This record gives sequence, C-alpha cells and structure tokens, in this order.
Amino acid sequence: MHPGGDNVWYHTQGDRVVVDPKNQAWGYMPAVHVHNPDDPIPGMVRCDV
Repeated sequence: MHPGGDNVWYHTQGDRVVVDPKNQAWGYMPAVHVHNPDDPIPGMVRCDV
C-alpha cells in the first residue's frame, strides 16, 4: 500500500540517477504520483512480482 490508498505501482525509468547508478534510474513509482484518470492505466500489462 502507498499513500494513494491502493497497491498499484509503475515500473519506470527516471530522468536522473539518484541512488544506485547500476539501476540506470529504473525503479517503482506509486500510482498516486502518476496523473491519469484510472489505475492501472488501461491496457497496461500487469506484473505480479
């Protein structure tokens, strides 16, 4: 769960490396920080990791 009240997270690549250079800015972002009308985004493939 995240502050948005659900457990939808998006795996994405950021525009800058902040913590670990070997990850090349890839990481997870909670849906509360993605501005779209529906979570998950319609048509997005689900990942059950």
